Amino acid sequence: MKQNRTWAVVSVVAVLGLLLGSLGRQAEAQAEKPIELIYHFPLAQGTNTGVVQWWMDEVEKRAQGKVKFKRVWGGALGKLPEQPTNIRGRVFDLGNVSAVYSPGILAVETVTTLPFLSDNLRAVQKAQYDFMKSKVVQGQYAALNAQPLLTYTNEALEVISYVRATTIEELKPLKIRAHGGAADALTAAGLTSVGIGWGELPAAFERRVVDAAVVPIVSARDSGFHELTKYVLRVPIYYFSWTVAINLQAWNALPKDIQRVMLEVAAETPNKNADLFEQKYIPEAWADFRKVGVQEVTWSGKELAKFRALGGEPVWNAWVKDMTAKGHDGRRILDDYRALLTKHGG
Repeated sequence: MKQNRTWAVVSVVAVLGLLLGSLGRQAEAQAEKPIELIYHFPLAQGTNTGVVQWWMDEVEKRAQGKVKFKRVWGGALGKLPEQPTNIRGRVFDLGNVSAVYSPGILAVETVTTLPFLSDNLRAVQKAQYDFMKSKVVQGQYAALNAQPLLTYTNEALEVISYVRATTIEELKPLKIRAHGGAADALTAAGLTSVGIGWGELPAAFERRVVDAAVVPIVSARDSGFHELTKYVLRVPIYYFSWTVAINLQAWNALPKDIQRVMLEVAAETPNKNADLFEQKYIPEAWADFRKVGVQEVTWSGKELAKFRALGGEPVWNAWVKDMTAKGHDGRRILDDYRALLTKHGG
């Protein structure tokens, strides 16, 4: 009888051991499961997101598998102008926003879209990153229930055209697709600006609804626009910038060590993005333009200076006035951003 009780005790202990071991393994497996964050970009994957893809890869690697990004491309979770509100409502955890497409919501960052502030991509990239960390920009994102993580710029927007033009006067008969600071610069210089969506641009070119367009050259090549035009006018107007922001609740729920890794890698993106564009994306895009016979048209220093005088400072001053009317210290924001450009050699 005593022997039976002993075996019963041993059996119970064994079963409990197996059960506890199983629960322990389950808990361990759950603990090892990475945190998944949904990243959304409303356009196709490509050079527009090269540095973001690098950033996510590096974060996953340096966090040693503790976090994983689910990458959703092509607008499945909303269009580009909807990105800020979708991040605020946590339709997804993080994604790109653009002051060009959401100027009302991202009013402070529209200073980065002003024309003719710089023609130095690396300086612009570094200045925009420093500006993102400023109190005024951080406050803008806090009001959106978001935390900005990194910012980056495409190459300068220039003019692709059916017509060879080397002066402002030669541009005056043309209908030119533009947005943001480029549209403001054209209008200030007495030129005709037409608002057409990116996806509608090929058809607009083919039907000659427009004669020219202000576009970033790399993105134009990615979309096949190099096969729709004859000339590229080397007139850099402004740099299209992106900010990657995360929903504030998603950010606050992350362990501190993962937050630290994200910010450490983000601090490396200004130089990484500049390297990607200067050493890879821009040379490859120009090679493709030349391959199909597109010709570069360089403007004289005198004509460029004239365009900048007409479409630069007058547009800046109008922006300051508009921002002041909206309750922002427009002059200080502009001066601070220009000081950052100067600091970084722009």
